[in-house]
Amino acid sequence: PSRRFAAHTVGAVVTGLAGVVGKSKLDSITEEHAEPALAQVIIDHGLDNVQETAAAVANVQETFGSLDEDFAAICTSVYSTYLLGMVKHNPIAKTFELKELESLKKALNLDNMQVGEAHAAAAAEWYRTTCLFTPEEELEDPEHPDRQAMDKLLFLTERAFRQAGETQEAFTFEMTRVAKAVRLDLSTALERVQDIAEPFYQRALRSTRAKLNQQQVSHEMLEKARHTIG
Repeated sequence: PSRRFAAHTVGAVVTGLAGVVGKSKLDSITEEHAEPALAQVIIDHGLDNVQETAAAVANVQETFGSLDEDFAAICTSVYSTYLLGMVKHNPIAKTFELKELESLKKALNLDNMQVGEAHAAAAAEWYRTTCLFTPEEELEDPEHPDRQAMDKLLFLTERAFRQAGETQEAFTFEMTRVAKAVRLDLSTALERVQDIAEPFYQRALRSTRAKLNQQQVSHEMLEKARHTIG
């Protein structure tokens, strides 16, 4: 009887381990395929119709049977990858990209904390891969494309956090984390953000002055521009 009991116990343990290993592999396969499927949804549906894209995103979760916590991590990774693509594809900041990121956040159903994680991860990855080829001293040159890309990343990050309605404490924490990822302190990072934002507003002012006699602009339009770019 004791031998039979031991054999039964060992068998149960082996069966249990097999179940755990099987689930682990299944989870790995699910995550491996869910992320590119989710990225493809963003590509196929775009960000013009957020509700439609959000429904397609939810369908990916249902198709792969991902738990909410696991799927949120995948969505955060996709947001981070999208942000990296924005910065690497064109180092010059564009105001429409602010709306793109906000639409992406809504489509992926991310909260402020998850967006903070995504920006921090993007900053760390951008700095790591950039410094493989660009010496740190070259990142001090404002005319260098990689320096411009860094400043764009900081600008998009600052705007994403501010427009999300973060408290000052949360904003300081998240922005400091991103600044540290690219080897800057918070005050320097915010100065870089202002350097990006001011030319946008100067152009808005010039455009306003040129169109005053045509009644094509209003106080509200200029105020909206100021709010958008900080």
